[in-house]
Amino acid sequence: MSLNLAFDEQGRPRIGIGSKAFLVNLDVGLPNSPEGLSAGEWEQGAGRDDWGEFAWWRRVYHRGAAPLLSFTIRCYKEAARLEVELLRPLSGLKRSDSFADPVIHAPSFSLPEDLEFLAVTYGLDESGDGYPGGYWPTAVLGRGWGELPRQALAPVVLYSGEGALALAPANWFLTSALARVRGGLARGLSGAVERLPAGFQLSTLVAAGDDPVSALRELGRLLRSRGQPRGMERHPLLARLGWWNAYGGYYTELLRPLNGRELERVVDALHRAQIPLGYLGLDLWYPYQEIGKALRYRSDPRKYPQGLRALRERWGLPYVLHLSALAERNEYGASGGDPGVYRTIARELVEEGGIAAWHDWLRTQQHLTPELRADPEAAERWFSGMVAAFSEAGLPVLLCMHTMGMVLASTRHGNVISARSYTDFLFSLSEALAEAARRGHGELLEAWIPPGKLRSQNLLMGMVLSAFGLAPFHDLFLSRPHPGLGGGRPWEDAVLRALSCGPVGIGDGPGMTDARLVGRLLAGGRLLQPDAPPVPHLPSLKGDLHLYWAGRRAGELIWYYLLILNTTEEECPFELSLPFDLGEHRLWDGYTGRPLERLTGLLPPGGLAYFVVAPERAGVSPFGYQGKLVPAPSEGFAAERDGKGVRLWSDGTPIVVQGKALSIQGENGAPVAAERSDGVWMVAPQRGPGWIKITGR
Repeated sequence: MSLNLAFDEQGRPRIGIGSKAFLVNLDVGLPNSPEGLSAGEWEQGAGRDDWGEFAWWRRVYHRGAAPLLSFTIRCYKEAARLEVELLRPLSGLKRSDSFADPVIHAPSFSLPEDLEFLAVTYGLDESGDGYPGGYWPTAVLGRGWGELPRQALAPVVLYSGEGALALAPANWFLTSALARVRGGLARGLSGAVERLPAGFQLSTLVAAGDDPVSALRELGRLLRSRGQPRGMERHPLLARLGWWNAYGGYYTELLRPLNGRELERVVDALHRAQIPLGYLGLDLWYPYQEIGKALRYRSDPRKYPQGLRALRERWGLPYVLHLSALAERNEYGASGGDPGVYRTIARELVEEGGIAAWHDWLRTQQHLTPELRADPEAAERWFSGMVAAFSEAGLPVLLCMHTMGMVLASTRHGNVISARSYTDFLFSLSEALAEAARRGHGELLEAWIPPGKLRSQNLLMGMVLSAFGLAPFHDLFLSRPHPGLGGGRPWEDAVLRALSCGPVGIGDGPGMTDARLVGRLLAGGRLLQPDAPPVPHLPSLKGDLHLYWAGRRAGELIWYYLLILNTTEEECPFELSLPFDLGEHRLWDGYTGRPLERLTGLLPPGGLAYFVVAPERAGVSPFGYQGKLVPAPSEGFAAERDGKGVRLWSDGTPIVVQGKALSIQGENGAPVAAERSDGVWMVAPQRGPGWIKITGR
């Protein structure tokens, strides 16, 4: 998919794919400037950098007779970099304290009305509008300029039948976004910025793809290519099951605060049930002024008088430890924009037994600290200093209540490995919210979100976060219904988290964990996952039933994990055909592991159907591991075509296979257990892990 750059008769550039223009009338402007800017002629040349060969065009803009700034377009085969550089200082820029009201258009461009878009709201617009500030970044679909959200945006993907372009700021992430302007969009800086120095550069990246998902992934790949390499993909946060006490769990702070005695009850019950836990995710374990404003990161002596370290040593379980915004009068004496304090905080987390920093309330910290909106350098210094401090202490970071600027900035840092995909699980639990209202928290009841909407955003935002190298966290779930709390469809919640490729955590009360369900998520104590998080079938997102799929590729064989989500608040019957050609295959019910003939069913409000589309070779269709929600995982399972059948590698777990008359052999004559029941076979090597060859007769 190649980009092309052309110029109209006024010398204004447009960028497109094939014959289709996507970005039209690219120009640079200063909204506060009483006099316009005059543009010089275009220069052009060629070059090469770490992204490959490019052609470049550059023009200088003047205010009066003096040169003010330059605009350069670097055009690669499948990407473009738009760069605006100030040639002299600028002041008097400030407009309003909002990311949606930028002080500079660098550049702006118009959109053809027939283009469709996938845009993500930034997470923070106006500040000074009360506590806690901001909102969860939300994925929005639409067509044409008139349907663009009013909020600041990053990224934005424009698409049509010709292909897709994905755009995002490529620097100054913490104070940069795309903003809606007349007829199109502008890349700018927060409206709180008052002055900028000479030499200041704003860079915007454009990446092409055949479709929105591939364009977004290319955008993320290019941004990550200039950051630190990832190296924590198998960290316990991503590879092991956790227990959490966040909002929506049994120990939601406003309903039932957790303390050391209650935590002992939880851990003892999990150990008795032989749940292979990898860590504990602890919310609000420290003293705070109010929820969201931490005083200091040490064990709250009222909750954990013996300290967290002593409990870790007793149980052998490390912690993923929660952080908030800092209270104005915190015990560190630090300002909200001080990156240096995080070296002390990182040390304290390690001393308490932490193996990861779960930094929540991030956008609140920026909301409460004016310099983090008004000074681009201070904002970048704060975020990068914080992340570097955790990296030096060996701690990965999980982002929560972040902005999309922080997601983009994370492409530079190898230890930022995950981010929450949407709001708290609590806000889909009507029972829990009703109980909170009875206890005087009526504002929580007003924040209820239908489960279909929550799940839809978790899936769509999960795809976005994954494109930028972050494992999406759908928040904790309850493995069985909890009276007075909710959690009525735990199998659906479990599937969503298993397929997310992100952290998976339960929030059950003592003795309330469904060990059978949890066991379907794990093998050998490790999470079973597909190759990547689910991606949408885009046409389905215009209707009530949304279709997503994730995959597992083993050589020429591919397993597809299909999700059908009812986004409405009513029951919805369905009968669908596969929307794309998956080759020879068999359908299976993902929940029960039974073969099916059709994609059909009845979904409750917000309900989720789950199917496995398994490959078929010469009448042999391997579903995968028996009793697992991800039966053909990306690790611990292998398969390949072999003549008229398949070869399967098992860790010793029985594999379910469909086929009538089968020949089943172990590698080099190794014995294999094979049993047929209800039309399917269960096969497994009898001497531990090994290969099995299965052919049709």
